[in-house]
Amino acid sequence: MRRLRWAPRYSRVNEVSIVERLAANEAFSGASVRALVPVCNAGEVVEVSPGETIIQEGQRNAWLYFVLDGQVEVYLPESSERISAIRLAKREAGSCLGEYAFMDQEPASAAVVATKPSKLFRISHEALETLLKSHCALGRIVYRNLARKLSGRLRGSNAELDLFRPM
Repeated sequence: MRRLRWAPRYSRVNEVSIVERLAANEAFSGASVRALVPVCNAGEVVEVSPGETIIQEGQRNAWLYFVLDGQVEVYLPESSERISAIRLAKREAGSCLGEYAFMDQEPASAAVVATKPSKLFRISHEALETLLKSHCALGRIVYRNLARKLSGRLRGSNAELDLFRPM
C-alpha cells in the first residue's frame, strides 16, 4: 500500500475532489461537503495494486476505508475450517470497507483485496470517532448510514437463509 501526499482541498481522483468523493460515499450520504473537510484533514489517500490485501480476516483493523477509484473484493479466505475461499462482494467507488470492525471493535470478519488498481481514502477509527463526537450532526449521519447498511446486509442474509419462504 502506497501512501499519497495529502492535500485535501486540492487532491483529485478522476477530476473530482476527494471531499466530493466522500460526500458521494454511502457512509456520508446526507452530509455536506463542508462537513466532510475535517474528515479529509484527518485521513489519507492510499494506492493499492491488484492482489494487494487491504484487510485480513481475523486481524484487528484500525482503519475505515472508502473506495475512491478502482475495485476491491470482499471474501472469506480458504482456511483449515473452510475448504475454499468464498467471494462475498465486489466493491467500487462509493463503497466503504471495514465498517463492521469500526462499529464493534472486533477483528475483521472478512478479507478485502484489490482486484484493480485502486485509490482508497482511509481514516483511523480513533480519529473518526473523535471527529464524530465533536461534530454531532455528522456523527448522527454516519452512524445512521452505517446502521442502515449493516441492517440491510443482515436482512439480505436472513432472506437467503429463509428456505421455506413461499416464493
